[in-house]
Amino acid sequence: MVVRTVRLTAAAVVAYLVAHALFPDTQPLTGPLTALLVVQATLFSTLRMGVLRVASVVSGVLVAVFLSDVVGLTWWSLGVVVAASLVIGQMLRLGEQLLEVPISAMLILGVPAASSAATARIAETLVGAGIGVLTNLVFPPAVRTHSAGQAVEEVAVHTAELLTRAAHELPHKPSEEQALGWLHDVRGLSRYIDAADRAVVDLRDSRRLNPRAIRGVDTEPILRSGLDALERSVVSVRALFRAIADGLHEEHEALEYSPELYGAIGVLLEDLARGIRAYGALVRADAGKGGAASDDALAEALDALHETRAVLTELLIVDAGKNQDHWMLSGTLLAAVSRILRDLDLEERARQRRHWESAAGARSGALRVSRLRDTARAAYQRPSRRRRQKA
Repeated sequence: MVVRTVRLTAAAVVAYLVAHALFPDTQPLTGPLTALLVVQATLFSTLRMGVLRVASVVSGVLVAVFLSDVVGLTWWSLGVVVAASLVIGQMLRLGEQLLEVPISAMLILGVPAASSAATARIAETLVGAGIGVLTNLVFPPAVRTHSAGQAVEEVAVHTAELLTRAAHELPHKPSEEQALGWLHDVRGLSRYIDAADRAVVDLRDSRRLNPRAIRGVDTEPILRSGLDALERSVVSVRALFRAIADGLHEEHEALEYSPELYGAIGVLLEDLARGIRAYGALVRADAGKGGAASDDALAEALDALHETRAVLTELLIVDAGKNQDHWMLSGTLLAAVSRILRDLDLEERARQRRHWESAAGARSGALRVSRLRDTARAAYQRPSRRRRQKA
């Protein structure tokens, strides 16, 4: 927050000083305003905002200058300016900068010397946009690996917390309302998934055209695959809670599970919580180049989960033998657990890690070859220049 405040303040002040030097008889506030709008969190979004801002101001100014030469400021000319500006802005696909077109047009239309005001406004906008882009080039923003990794791990943490709470409540024969409450809380996990998805997208954008990303490894695929696995696990957890809720439905009192089975399911949920939490930590560690230390925690959690699933399978078969209507609910429960185990598979994660490391090594090797080629070319051309100078 402090760094962002300093960058925005510095960009606005420098834009004002440059614009004031170009137009000493005015108070060029359009320049610093444009700089503030252009200096976004990432260099790619800064360039995009700069182009949109300049296009919107220039479009509005040209519309106002054209109409001011033909007619003055009247109620109908104002309406024509606004309508024409909005149509042009939509044709240019200016998005969030659409309203800047009629605003710039109205500001110019109400000035007596429209041509000189239009020139000043366009120049100030160009100065502000240039200063904003230059600020991010000279002081590039940080690559958002940390925040993206933290957001992905948050999905695992909140999912594990829900599973742990359900595991503690389940052995005490929960009510159908409690099971439906778990289902409601699972649906609420979507906001953490959406936040993590935005963070991963921001990470990708923060690397684009960013000098800080040249030497670093692209961790966006690592976090994206981990988030996809966690999202699928959340869907499986929802199916698991749905099966439990169906078993507790008032119309299915004869389908109630035995106390031993409730206890086994509770242990299973705890093991699932440990596995998902460990997987989230592993994904974040992979993105931070320290994933090997987290493999053991995930492997231990998955081994325990496999054992608990085997015990639960035996108990479900016994209960299903007593009541054939249990087969569908038991199958749903076991299928959900199997899907989660498949999504959290450690061997698959290790295979993906080797793929990322080899891809990163190939990119690094290509970069080194390119640098050697440039160095060799420069060394070859140096004597040629000397010979030409002597000649």
